[in-house]
Amino acid sequence: MHYLSDMDDADLSVDGLVDFLRLVRESVPNADINVIAHSMGTRVFAQALNRLVLEDPGFNLNHVFFASGDLDRNLFVEWVSPAADNMESVTLYTSGSDVAVASSQLLRNLYPSRDRDDRDIKSRIGFFSRNTHPPVFAFEVGSSRMLPYTIDMTRERFSFFGFATRYLLRRARLGHSDYMERTPIIDDMSCILRRGVSAPASRHSALSETSDEDGGIYWHFGADGDQTDRCRETGTGTGTGTE
Repeated sequence: MHYLSDMDDADLSVDGLVDFLRLVRESVPNADINVIAHSMGTRVFAQALNRLVLEDPGFNLNHVFFASGDLDRNLFVEWVSPAADNMESVTLYTSGSDVAVASSQLLRNLYPSRDRDDRDIKSRIGFFSRNTHPPVFAFEVGSSRMLPYTIDMTRERFSFFGFATRYLLRRARLGHSDYMERTPIIDDMSCILRRGVSAPASRHSALSETSDEDGGIYWHFGADGDQTDRCRETGTGTGTGTE
């Protein structure tokens, strides 16, 4: 298992991504730049984004996606929140059934502190445990708050026992690539990228709004099936959520 080595390689890739995004902006200055970051790539992109906007406050991106992110939640806030005003929208795809990110979170909690609150520091943006809610964030932008849209992709709740059983039966799914394997989620991303409709209520009929115990709003994808895409091109419901 080369996981720790992969994390080092990810951090060493930040400079290259910063240079690449600057090159794209210089080459096509009027183009909309959309970014889809996946898994440990969310760690690379979050650091690159932070560096870009701190060095150039005018560096703007269009729609940004963090899918199945293997990134600490506190680092996500620290690195991404300074860029909240530099993005048209932010969508976070997370799941309670992502085996890869669940395993990453488990590794980070093998030797927890006696202070149970310390365990929260090691939670990932792409996974949430049984009997908890998906991560919901709010970034301060001047006198308002920018709300990244949290989308719950969970199909069935994760357990290592259940995964091991399905693995033995050759039916195991990692659930780590749902954002590009499930048609409703692909349609949801397409709605944002092709039509600029970023508000979940206007994006897909399979999305249902719910809230956590603190009143934080997130959206849940129902089971795959004959769901109807309700994306529509409109002047309302676009842009980044604020309050």
